[in-house]
Amino acid sequence: MQARQAQMQSSQQNEAAYVKTVNRLEAIIKIKNREVAEVTEEMRKIQQSQATVPVDDDELYPMDKHPHGICLIINNHKFYHPTNPERAHNDRGGAEVDQYNLVQTFRYLRYRVEVEENLTHEQMTEKMMEMSLRDHSNYDSFICCILTHGERDVVHGADSIEVNLSDMTGLMKFSKTLTGKPKMFFVQACRGDKEDAGVQLDHERDSGGLQPSSVNSVIPSDADFFYGYATPSGSAAYRSKRHGSWYISELCKVFTESSYGSTLGRMMKKVNNQVSKAFTKEGLKQCSENVDRLRKEVHFFHHIRNKVGGRSH
Repeated sequence: MQARQAQMQSSQQNEAAYVKTVNRLEAIIKIKNREVAEVTEEMRKIQQSQATVPVDDDELYPMDKHPHGICLIINNHKFYHPTNPERAHNDRGGAEVDQYNLVQTFRYLRYRVEVEENLTHEQMTEKMMEMSLRDHSNYDSFICCILTHGERDVVHGADSIEVNLSDMTGLMKFSKTLTGKPKMFFVQACRGDKEDAGVQLDHERDSGGLQPSSVNSVIPSDADFFYGYATPSGSAAYRSKRHGSWYISELCKVFTESSYGSTLGRMMKKVNNQVSKAFTKEGLKQCSENVDRLRKEVHFFHHIRNKVGGRSH
């Protein structure tokens, strides 16, 4: 009798252990299924973000070199003034976050990244001149990211002295080995002190497209340049000491997620859309601005998509 009771008790314990094991396995399966669903949804979002209108090959700049070119990052974040300490700008907290994000993003986009920190106004001009004199024959393009203080039409060196932005970037016109190749500048700097409280959005309008220009063997000296600004002329740009600037944060995110399937022009619209959604504690807004003098579209991974039979967008 005792043996039978012991056998029944053992059987009940085994059954309880079995049920416990089954419940634990079911819980693990639910967690794994949830993880798979999250990954699947993330992949769907990425694929959806890359599903854009195809662009013909003859509308694209050649981008088949490895690396594509040099990406120069000028990050001025420590400021002084050579004669009057009271005229020194405030240091730019959070600039190191922007620098890190840009380095990782443009390495991913197959650029050789060079970083210069805290250059004076003279050193900034000298560096751009040095870049224009380099041999870019083995490259497809050139990129420069400028992170600093600024005002309308000017940016500031680490010595808190201004330099005309057009004069500085215009030095790249003298690069013979970059003629006909895209030269792209992304500027994170204030362009004034105007603040934007935003407006109520009632509806959206579609803007008309540009008419194509006639083809000629001689191109304008100002052609093949692209300028991406964090904010319109006259306006302030915002930056978080913890997360970096709004503009650079969104630019790096969009370029990383969408560059395989989208052109530069489409990605910059996404950047502007995302930046426009942000606001400060006071409710102030910001939008980015582009000056596009490119003759064709830039697609960073066009050569890879061709090899695998994909289409450029």
